[in-house]
Amino acid sequence: MHSDDRRYWWDGREWHLAVSPDGRLWFDGARWIANPLGPPPVQYLPTWWTRPLQAAVIALTLIGLATFVVMAGLMVSRLPDPVVVAGNLSPEQTVQLTRRIRASMISGIVTNGLVLLALVVLIVIGALMRWRWMFWVTLAGFGLIVAGPLVGLAASVLIPVRPPPVGTLPPLPPPPVRTMSPPPTFSLALSLAVMLEIVADLLLFVWMLVMAVRIGPWACRRTIAA
Repeated sequence: MHSDDRRYWWDGREWHLAVSPDGRLWFDGARWIANPLGPPPVQYLPTWWTRPLQAAVIALTLIGLATFVVMAGLMVSRLPDPVVVAGNLSPEQTVQLTRRIRASMISGIVTNGLVLLALVVLIVIGALMRWRWMFWVTLAGFGLIVAGPLVGLAASVLIPVRPPPVGTLPPLPPPPVRTMSPPPTFSLALSLAVMLEIVADLLLFVWMLVMAVRIGPWACRRTIAA
């Protein structure tokens, strides 16, 4: 005997779910057949790993944004002032050209920063809401971040650099410019921080991949609503 909604059957002592875990089969009292009730609603229940995984994704995403802000500030501080150019330009023209170049570079940095900020906000919201498609987008993003330096390293090792042909003039040194260089200690600390961030991205990428294979996106287990 089945319940009114035909989702449970009575064996004489207790009720049992008449729908298989994947929702494809239905027990008619004697055997399993194709489910005539239609697919039941699916739920994705968080596990013990879900919240730590969300926190790790959000933390590393915000750290990446902070790294971009520091690097952008460093690039702006190292812009030449003034630009030394060839030609018969007056000091006023040189200053105007310098301002235009600086404005163009700063505009590009700000535009990239706004795009990155929008992406970070989307990732944070997607992690909090446990959007499944955002999990795969984030996983692919961390994979690209990790693969970039590895591809560059492999290219530098596998692709030989050919020496210039005989008779080719050596490249001319760039004109001297006046820049604001950061202290060596700061540059070393920044390089070390970037390396550690790449290692953390690699570990998080592996963790997310393992959770997706063993449990599901955002470490949420797929269940059939009773």
